[in-house]
Amino acid sequence: MMTNDLDIFARVIELGSFATVAEERGVAPSSISRRIAALEHQLKARLFHRDTRNMQPTSAGEHFYEQIAPLLADLYAAQEGVMSGGEKLRVAASPSFGQYVLASLLARFRQRYPDIRLELLLSDNKIDMISERVDLAIRHGQLHDSDLVVTKLAETRYLAVAGKGYLAKSEPLLEPGHLKYHSCLAFNLQNFRSNWTFRRNGASVRQ
Repeated sequence: MMTNDLDIFARVIELGSFATVAEERGVAPSSISRRIAALEHQLKARLFHRDTRNMQPTSAGEHFYEQIAPLLADLYAAQEGVMSGGEKLRVAASPSFGQYVLASLLARFRQRYPDIRLELLLSDNKIDMISERVDLAIRHGQLHDSDLVVTKLAETRYLAVAGKGYLAKSEPLLEPGHLKYHSCLAFNLQNFRSNWTFRRNGASVRQ
């Protein structure tokens, strides 16, 4: 049973005329008559008494209208809510990226796309985009063994730094191998907790 046929039936009840509904929809009255006939065939019930002069709903037609009118109203309300509410875009990123990059872009995004509701999910934890209903995730590093579509946005560099006061009181720190003699503050992330990779002239050193 097509929703369009139910809508046509309800409008015929409300306007009291096949011709008026046809004019409202910009079609021939015979088209409306055929849709009502098809609906009656599906329901195996006569919905209207009609002749060349008059058209009146049957008791079955009146009862059917009472049953479907609230359903159609709920359907229209749901459609209106979706259309007027705009789309929602759920974006996941690290807290640092959200703070230093995305935050500065929010006002411009809002001006350019006023109908899109943007929801940020800022976390360093690995997320499941499907279960978290995330539309776009911005992450560092390579994506392995995934069916997700990936687009490179920018280059990222990590630097190992130390304060002058610390270096003055500690063992020499001239190459990555010297890190084992020093106290290090590491990211609380699985890939950064115990190993750092340094690159020089195309060669990589894991420490």
